[in-house]
Amino acid sequence: MSHESGHLSKLHQIVADNIKGEKALCPQPFAPAAQDPDLGAKISDKVAWFGGGWRFVSLFSVILAL
Repeated sequence: MSHESGHLSKLHQIVADNIKGEKALCPQPFAPAAQDPDLGAKISDKVAWFGGGWRFVSLFSVILAL
């Protein structure tokens, strides 16, 4: 148990040091991708947009009912 407590203390110290120094562990977590997506990524995004929406669920339900 004391071994885990030592690790937890070290973790708390690292977090406190980062807060004090105002350093981000990940400098830009929400930065956009540096490059444009390729054709495969664009196609998979469109398939996920359609397949994950209510249009697909409704259309599939109607087709299944027929």
